[in-house]
Amino acid sequence: AFRRFVLEPAAQIASDMVHPVIGWTIRQLFEHLQTARGYIALTGLPATGKSELARAVAARTSSRYIADAVGHLGSVTSCGPSKGASIEREQAWLRRRAELISKDRWPDGTQVGISDFWLGQHLAYGRVWFDQADCAELEATWHAWQDRVVPPKLLVLLEKPLDPSAGRPTQRGNPHPSRRLDLLSDGLRALFLRKGYGPILELDAARPDWALTELTAAVEAMA
Repeated sequence: AFRRFVLEPAAQIASDMVHPVIGWTIRQLFEHLQTARGYIALTGLPATGKSELARAVAARTSSRYIADAVGHLGSVTSCGPSKGASIEREQAWLRRRAELISKDRWPDGTQVGISDFWLGQHLAYGRVWFDQADCAELEATWHAWQDRVVPPKLLVLLEKPLDPSAGRPTQRGNPHPSRRLDLLSDGLRALFLRKGYGPILELDAARPDWALTELTAAVEAMA
């Protein structure tokens, strides 16, 4: 769905064929490849190596690495809400990330930009960590930015099997914190596979060398 040497001939002979997962026709996929800005967004659970992969692929392909503006300063999209985390802070982090990929700030030229975050991940995390009213506020903030940011030319999900013995996020009053990562994983996957986002690529975080090779090849195949 994102490799030029596949899409270009396919668009000539089967342009109306619909991709069964993405929901776009071959013609739409090829037009997206031709016209979308070179932006690749990585998402996944905490500690899957998103930043390391994004930096490595950017170095290999002479792309621009877009560092996460949030880091460890309290967003629930790290490993859960730190002390004092709130819906207001989460909205602030969403806006901060959105500014990094805003259309107004996107540089001219053909250089690809690779981020170690995806704005959509806020929705999955918010639905786990916040109540319904707060989630509605967060989604409203997300929707307000959709026309102002560069949409991903390729969306990448970095997955890793959950380790029951690993540290899990905790939340005040939650007797079963280990369930949170399961919910986050399911929520991210549901968003990731929702039709309308465009080309997607799933990678195995447990095989970092393979993930690096695959994503490097994907970047090169879109050129």
